[in-house]
Amino acid sequence: MAGKITKKDKRPISEMRNLGPVCQSDLHAAGIVSAQDLIDLGPEASFRMMLQARIDQGRSTKCCNAAYLYAIYGAIHDMDWREIPEHKKREFRKLAASMRESGLYGQSKGDTQSMHGSQNGQGVARSVFLPNDASQVT
Repeated sequence: MAGKITKKDKRPISEMRNLGPVCQSDLHAAGIVSAQDLIDLGPEASFRMMLQARIDQGRSTKCCNAAYLYAIYGAIHDMDWREIPEHKKREFRKLAASMRESGLYGQSKGDTQSMHGSQNGQGVARSVFLPNDASQVT
């Protein structure tokens, strides 16, 4: 009996809904290079890997917020981030808050640099800009 054939999604991340070139760059730094990688990992693992890559590069993790998770989830499910079910948004807000509270993520650039002893002077990249009610995201 032959195994199930699955189609791999080879699109670049920047072609996925909600995600653009800056998100693609952040995810590439974490080794996530295609839509299929993002789909296989899921939003939570992808987000953690992206944040860790930013830390490893001596960059800010201020993007540690639920809006980034909304964007990744929406990209994986091909839906606008505003259409994500409220129960998923609650889960993502809790996850982002717990990650910030852990002390590993959500630091300013100076805090991240001092944690790693890096003084490389790299600028802070803005990762996700979501319109309208994104200001309500914590």
